[in-house]
Amino acid sequence: MYIFFNFQSNGEDNSEVCHETKEIYDSPIGKLLRHKSKVLYESAYNDLIKWAGDNKVTRFTESALLDYFGQLAKYYKGSTLWSKYSMLKKQLVAKHNVHLAIYYKLISFIKRTNSNYSPKKSRALTREQFDDFIDNAPDDDYLSTKVILIFGVTGACRCHELKELTVDDIQDTGELVSVKISDPESRKTRSFTVVGGKYLGLYRKYAALRPLCMNHRRFFIKFQKGKCFRSVVGVQAISSATQRVASYLNLPNVNEYTGYCLRRTSAKFLGLSAHDSQIVKSDTITS
Repeated sequence: MYIFFNFQSNGEDNSEVCHETKEIYDSPIGKLLRHKSKVLYESAYNDLIKWAGDNKVTRFTESALLDYFGQLAKYYKGSTLWSKYSMLKKQLVAKHNVHLAIYYKLISFIKRTNSNYSPKKSRALTREQFDDFIDNAPDDDYLSTKVILIFGVTGACRCHELKELTVDDIQDTGELVSVKISDPESRKTRSFTVVGGKYLGLYRKYAALRPLCMNHRRFFIKFQKGKCFRSVVGVQAISSATQRVASYLNLPNVNEYTGYCLRRTSAKFLGLSAHDSQIVKSDTITS
């Protein structure tokens, strides 16, 4: 969101600055940012209106807003509450002449929520849990999850990296599988290898199920009841893979096995001795 300042004349010519600012404002990116900002503000306001309707709230008093933000605090961290407060502050002034800036109890509540917030770290799988799932979970239900787990832990991959992985990034030499992960932002590429008969076998079984005549090159595609389909797998499905593992193993606190579990498990495995860490072998290269 762009902020435009009102320049006061001090004898200097600010016409060039104002002209550049206007060009930015009128540019396609400026219009796009204003549109996105408007959508976010309207969405925050509409959520409040829906809550008010559901709870028969007719006036946006400080008590009502405290109740609303109390509900939001169950699902959002403090920084998100501040963002929603900022958006609603402008919307409520413009549409209802309600000034959140004088709702000091509400401001104090959001401050306390922000100071008490501490991000929860994702849990990691143990080597025994990893092997238990790979060895015993039925392939007809969990084959794609197994391959996500093997690739994610071996390469310490982020979920979006696995999502963007293509068949062209994977090379099967017969003795091992080499996987290349590219980061377009840093323009760096790293690679890792998957070795070990059972891991290679699971990869090859999944790859062999890929339908013919695909209109994309993405590697991870929908898998269900022993069959692969043409639709791609999104980042949410990949990030929930470790929760499916935890659920199968009947582990407590399944929701704490987030997408970060892959990298945390990888780091945990790398702490093992070299001869005990069978599947992990990676290196980094720069393009």
